[in-house]
Amino acid sequence: MPKSNNIADFYAQCGWIISTSDNESFHMAVSEGMASGCIPLIRHWNGAERIYPMQYLYGNTHDMVARVLQGLAAGYRNTIGILAVISTLRVHHIAAQVLQ
Repeated sequence: MPKSNNIADFYAQCGWIISTSDNESFHMAVSEGMASGCIPLIRHWNGAERIYPMQYLYGNTHDMVARVLQGLAAGYRNTIGILAVISTLRVHHIAAQVLQ
C-alpha cells in the first residue's frame, strides 16, 4: 500500500476497510475508512450493530470474501484494495482454524 500523510487519501487508495478484531472499543479505523468512501467489512462483535449498519457486519471471513467477490462482479476495481482484503482475510481465517 502506498504511504500517505493524509489519512483520507490513504483510505481512498484502499477502497476497503477490514475489522476482524473483537477487542477494540468501536474500531476507529472503520469509521475513518467509511468517511473516506471505503467499503467496510466488520466482524460482527458484540454490540457492533449499535454502531454500524447490519449490512456491513459479517459473522465469518467466508462471508467477507463473498462480499469482496460481489464487489468485483459489480465492477468495483480497486485491485490493490481487493488483494489486500483477500490476503488479510485468508490470514485471519487460517489463524482461526489453528486456534480452534
